[in-house]
Amino acid sequence: LQVINVFVMTAVFVSSITIAVELDNQDSPETLRHVQNLDIACMAVFVLEIILKVAIMRMDYFRDYWNWLDIGLVVISIVDKLASDHGGSGASPALLLRVLRMARVMRVVRFFKVFRELWLIIIGLCKSVKAMMWVMLLMGVVVYIFALLCVMTIRDSDGIYPGSSKVMSDDMTDFNPYDYFATVPDAMVTLFHLVVMDEFSAFGAPVWHKQTYFFPVLLIFIVLTTFALLNMLIGVIVQCTEDASKSLARDMQKMDEANKIHQMLRLTTLLDPDGNG
Repeated sequence: LQVINVFVMTAVFVSSITIAVELDNQDSPETLRHVQNLDIACMAVFVLEIILKVAIMRMDYFRDYWNWLDIGLVVISIVDKLASDHGGSGASPALLLRVLRMARVMRVVRFFKVFRELWLIIIGLCKSVKAMMWVMLLMGVVVYIFALLCVMTIRDSDGIYPGSSKVMSDDMTDFNPYDYFATVPDAMVTLFHLVVMDEFSAFGAPVWHKQTYFFPVLLIFIVLTTFALLNMLIGVIVQCTEDASKSLARDMQKMDEANKIHQMLRLTTLLDPDGNG
């Protein structure tokens, strides 16, 4: 099975890369021909993987949801190949081809099966959704409060900025507070850019020079959101990922114990077929 997994890992990587190569070389028939050949080779590896695993694992193969995903992706690839070769005219065949081509993106999902560490991160993200929603709600409240302060203080600054005008300027050489804080939603968008440390230089320097007393408010906002809430969000995700890792390790241990018990029972049956001790 390890040899099979090596070939499958290689095929997963190649088939994922060929999607981007095909999209970026639509005008190169020679490149597309090589990509199609690679797709066929990868498809053959995936079909061979299914056949060998079914032969080895028999019905146990179908008890794993990942294996059903493999079967579905192989079926989609075969249908996509047949539909592409035979073409078709009309809206329905074109729509079918578009859907099948979009379904190719699902090939990348195989990475989560090959590299279980990636799947652990996905599990951690899913388990942290509830906590993340509360953190994001808190961030939204903080952004809203500071947006109100910015609109009341920076926008309504009685024209102390030379470029101040209720008509938004096309030339950003002169700072116009209406470009960033014309309305509360505009201020919230501007502050969201500030959370990710983008565009701060565009209005930070003018505020420092013209409304120095308000500049510490922006610094407090950065500390609360960029350094506190975002790190809290990361901490929640890390904690949930760690919990998922421990849970998966326990499940793997239980499976290993169950396999050992199963092997012991088989060995006992072979050594004592009539069961009389």
